[in-house]
This record gives sequence, structure tokens and C-alpha cells, in this order.
Amino acid sequence: MRISNDNDLAEACRKLRCADKRLAEIINHVGPCTLKPHTPDFHFLADAIIGQQIATKAAATISARFKQLFKGNKPTAKGFLNIPKEEVLSAGVSGQKYGYILDLAQRINSRKLRLASLSKMSDSGVREKLTEVKGIGVWTADMFLLFGLGRLDVFPLHDFALRQAMARVYDVPADDHGALLRIANRWAPYRSVGTWYMYRSKNAQQGSQRSGTRSRARGRE
Repeated sequence: MRISNDNDLAEACRKLRCADKRLAEIINHVGPCTLKPHTPDFHFLADAIIGQQIATKAAATISARFKQLFKGNKPTAKGFLNIPKEEVLSAGVSGQKYGYILDLAQRINSRKLRLASLSKMSDSGVREKLTEVKGIGVWTADMFLLFGLGRLDVFPLHDFALRQAMARVYDVPADDHGALLRIANRWAPYRSVGTWYMYRSKNAQQGSQRSGTRSRARGRE
């Protein structure tokens, strides 16, 4: 199943409200789900590799510099292979991640990896194919399924931010994978939508904390 229109998301939210009272409160607070698939291409995966294990702000800065290397053109595997390694490293991409992106670009350019064909595969098939690429693990494959292909029933258990959000909402340890899986199973076959609301709940909490910090700072001025 994949997202095809807003009716899919509305139906998902209706069923999730019935299946999970705590999630229902978050849905009511956040409002309609706006999860939309992105283009599942080389640029999406390169961005995901760049963002691995670094802060969101740093990842955004490096990703913007990486995109500039393509001189206004869309980042492609072929374009990447024509860029000197030194220029990619100067954009802030680490040597290790350069190797990962290079392997990805070479596989796409040689047609060993055909991204267009992944939309026809099962979720497990997509994970198996993508994790053949150096540096792409289950987390990156799940991000591709969820935000690239727009699959409706993805639960990225390996995402620490998701586990943190669920730990806060459901009062369970973030490292208790069994408990988190049992909670997520209530959301099936719309675990992607439940995951999206967990991300939004975490963002809302962080925004509230930042607002409170600014208010306290103003009070000391």
C-alpha cells in the first residue's frame, strides 16, 4: 500500500483514532496528516546518507552545499561521478560518506541498481536491494520506503528519534523494542501515518521547550 491521495490519509487517521487513544489525542492536536512521498531518486538517498548520525541542522547545511556542486542542475548519479572528490569533501561530506555515495552512484550508473523498479517491489524487497549499497542500512531503507515511496505501513524501529517520541507518549523505555513494536502493531496497516504523528509530536514538544527557554531568557534580561 502506498499513499495515492488525501483520502488514504483521512481513512488512516480515522482508523488510528479508533485503535489508539493516545495517538488519537496527538492526531486531534496536530491536525490532518500531510505526509507526501518525495521523488525516490539518487538525490534522496544521497541526502539520507549525508544525514546519518549527525545533527539535523548540520545535515541541512552539508546537503545544501552538496546540491550546489551540481551548478543548478538536479543531483544525479552521473553528475556526481563527474565531480572531483576534493570538491565533495570541501562541501562537508566526510571521506567515509563520500565512499558510500560513490558506491550508490556507480551502482545506479551501471544499472546494477534501478531505483525506478523499486516501486514495484515489496517493502522487504526494497530493503534487501538498498542495503546492498555501502553505507545504506535498514534505517536509510526505511526512510526511502516512508518518505520516498510513500508506503503506508512502515515502522522505522531503528530511528532513535521515533523511539524517543514513543517513549514519552506511551511511557515505555526507548530501548524496549518489543514494547514499541506491540504499540506500532495497533497502527497497522497504517504504521507510516502513526510514525509521522510521533515525529510531529516530538517536533511540537521541542518547539514548546524552545519557546519556554526563550521566555525564561527574556525574563532574565
